[in-house]
Amino acid sequence: MPPQKFSPRLRIAALFVAAATASTALPPASAAPLSDALSAAPEATSADRVVISPGQDGARQVGVSFRLHGASPTAAIEFGEDGAVTSSIPARRTSIGIGLSTYSAQLKDLRPETSYRYRIVGQRGAASQWETFTTASASDKPFEFLYFGDAQNGLDKQWRTTAEAGLAAAPDASLIVHGGDMVDTGSEKEWSDFWQAQQGANARIQTVGALGNHELVFDLTASKFKNAFTLPSNGPAPLDETTYSFDYQGVRFITLTGNGVFLDRQAKFLEQQLESNPNRWSVVVVHQPIYNGTERNYTDAYREAFGEIIEKYGVDLVLTGHDHTYGRGAKDGTEQTSGPQYVVATSGSKFFPTDESIDFWRRGGAHREVWAQETATFQKIRVEGCTMHYESVITHRGENQKTSNGVTEPGDTLDQFTIDKCAQR
Repeated sequence: MPPQKFSPRLRIAALFVAAATASTALPPASAAPLSDALSAAPEATSADRVVISPGQDGARQVGVSFRLHGASPTAAIEFGEDGAVTSSIPARRTSIGIGLSTYSAQLKDLRPETSYRYRIVGQRGAASQWETFTTASASDKPFEFLYFGDAQNGLDKQWRTTAEAGLAAAPDASLIVHGGDMVDTGSEKEWSDFWQAQQGANARIQTVGALGNHELVFDLTASKFKNAFTLPSNGPAPLDETTYSFDYQGVRFITLTGNGVFLDRQAKFLEQQLESNPNRWSVVVVHQPIYNGTERNYTDAYREAFGEIIEKYGVDLVLTGHDHTYGRGAKDGTEQTSGPQYVVATSGSKFFPTDESIDFWRRGGAHREVWAQETATFQKIRVEGCTMHYESVITHRGENQKTSNGVTEPGDTLDQFTIDKCAQR
């Protein structure tokens, strides 16, 4: 069955409903001393889809989302430094389903660049296995992150191949960034396949996502997306769970809702976050491209809403998806050693056509350095002092693959460049 299409007006109404629903939720719990009951050695609990995410201050805040199977009205997170469990906070239940519930918790007042271990405690003290994470440094120390465009289709095959290849290529990645359309119609199997392909890495590697249009299929409030992550809620209402920013080791990451809703509010937030950015680097993530790579999805809306702001403040990297092609380029006159660099990428089995005749970039006064048709990739980005190195690696190709540079084999580097700010003060 083809996915339903919803008008922007319906999406706007849905997000208003989502905002109203969110306003009735319980406030985040504050840390409390570990109780005797929780410190006991409990039986195992069936927690899954454990996803950690940075808070607005990535050095001091981490969000945790998870599911518990069975009737567990309450849950908590035990955590502490260096293996010592010193605190427990209750988790807020975000949804109740048949035989399972989802939960969210915010770990605050953490120490920068510190290793923590944590576990989830359910009803009657049943606990999950211990997991670990490390908070960001308060300074701009080097780190790597992975970016994945649309997984959406082929979730148990092609997306799994892409996820496994990316994680193997960046075993020390500090962040995983998803560009939206993680699923197609949002079925339980699709979400399971999406998370299982990442082999539990999201419980150890902080993970964030942008809202894609397919997260809204059969779920106009984007409830499954929102329940999957505990993200910073510093964006404009009613988009505060899908438009957000956070700082991580010298980079300000800004994620926009896109999807044709309240673009003026998103643009205002974008400019505010860039104007106040204390960091050397900035990365913008939004599902729909600023410059399209296929005729299937062409629109000027996002370039008109965000393009001038991105250029004005010299954003370094803009990561998008939606077009099921690969494309990377910049405004005319911008060299590969400087930003903004605009990326369109995909990571699953769904592809749209593109070739050298696509001129949407040219119409916007920009150019593509590299393009590819029917080519899935992962992107590995390393930020180190005054340089940001970007590499896109092929993981899967379709029968009608075409690339602008002749690179076609899985495992090969399709595209790479380095933004160099070392000459800047």
